[in-house]
Amino acid sequence: MAGGASRIRPLRGAVLGLLACALWALAGGALGADIYKWTDDAGHVHYADRPTSDRAQAVRLRPDPPPDPEAAARRAQQAKLLRAMDEDRAVRERREQKARQRAAHLNEQCRQARRHLRKYQGARYLYRTGGDGQREILSQAQRAAATKALRAQIEQHCN
Repeated sequence: MAGGASRIRPLRGAVLGLLACALWALAGGALGADIYKWTDDAGHVHYADRPTSDRAQAVRLRPDPPPDPEAAARRAQQAKLLRAMDEDRAVRERREQKARQRAAHLNEQCRQARRHLRKYQGARYLYRTGGDGQREILSQAQRAAATKALRAQIEQHCN
């Protein structure tokens, strides 16, 4: 019995080898199979894995190109550049927003200064509040100086 068992093992290996070769041959045939293309009488293009018309022509599919080893590095560099551009855009937008806010604040101050100038010009008298909280009426010279100073500020900051 021992001699018979040893003869089966080489046969089993040979059978497995033949089976593996057959599977490889079948898979290779499927991987390299042709695709057939033809156009019918109505002008419609058809594709199939076997020729079904005398007009069918074999079309060979090109294999995919090998992966580019530098593609991942380029994608990482592109992502880094995009993040940097996004950060720059955000900084620029914050600066522009602050500039718009400053401009709006300056416009409001100018509007108030012009309103005060109109009041200076239309008032019967001007006064300032003293340290003790009492009103001190300005003399004509002080009023002219205050009006002149306000006009100068308006011209300097508002025009």
